[in-house]
Amino acid sequence: MIALVSAQMLGKAYRIPSRKLGEGAKLLHAVSDVSLSIQRGSIFGIVGESGSGKSTLGRLLIRLEKPTSGQLYFAGEDVTAIPRQRLSSQMQMIFQNPYGSFNPKQKIQNALMEVAKVHKIPKAKAMDLAATLIEEARLPESCTQRLPSELSGGQLQRLAIVRALMLNPEFLVADEPVSSLDVSVQAQILNLLLELKHSHSLSVLFISHEMPVVKAVCDEAAVMYLGSIVEMASTSELFSHPSHPYTKALLSAVPSLDPKIKKERIILKGDMPSPLGIPQGCPFAPRCPQAFSLCKTHKPVLTEAAPNHMASCHLVSTDKEVSKT
Repeated sequence: MIALVSAQMLGKAYRIPSRKLGEGAKLLHAVSDVSLSIQRGSIFGIVGESGSGKSTLGRLLIRLEKPTSGQLYFAGEDVTAIPRQRLSSQMQMIFQNPYGSFNPKQKIQNALMEVAKVHKIPKAKAMDLAATLIEEARLPESCTQRLPSELSGGQLQRLAIVRALMLNPEFLVADEPVSSLDVSVQAQILNLLLELKHSHSLSVLFISHEMPVVKAVCDEAAVMYLGSIVEMASTSELFSHPSHPYTKALLSAVPSLDPKIKKERIILKGDMPSPLGIPQGCPFAPRCPQAFSLCKTHKPVLTEAAPNHMASCHLVSTDKEVSKT
């Protein structure tokens, strides 16, 4: 089966001018050698700390950013060969801050009709489509006559989803769509996304820094650290049998709902290194409690830790070699 979206060794580097006289520009590696496949009708989660490259990866997948290396395919077709307008009708994005997604001086109806105008959808058809989507989002039709400042964050995020679905896309990138909302509203938005995924046959890249949210909504998930994927598996496998020390540390920070269960918290040393100066060897080695000499000199590659479960860690590859002998 051909994946709806697939990336092979995708990378993005930004040239950062130096502030020191006579010193050349440096490269900031936001995404490095990322390969993944997102199947039709699935929700693929990306999780990691702030600065791990999650949002940049999402923007690369829908061509809001141009990659500096690697290949990207949509339904088996090279994305660079797809006209921009056709691509935007098949891929849409929901941003983290709903208030930053809309023109503060423009009524919601005008914002929705602007999408129709750009893509040459007849106004009557667009009005009917908007009304149907607004009903699916469980919003009153009167909300279209309001300014963004007159709506709550939850209402505005629902309308951002409505606007994204105006073009009936196949692929949706949801960049931390609930992180700026009240906890009481987050579950409503997540349930809405799940309902719309089924009713509109959507495939979704779901970006989050909250492990429980990823576990609740995603079919597959990948953990990113400093621009690279360090572990990738089905959600159930990833949460049940984490292989990478970074994934284990993230999971150890999730509070248990059962007061009888006492979890041992894994405390990482220091902060994530700067992407302007990625350490030699494994990028996670300076903070890893299990690092050994090889980790500081050689960067690990994604290795099969279990069937359909990949991890980028020398501990995994070493265990594999031991099991063969």
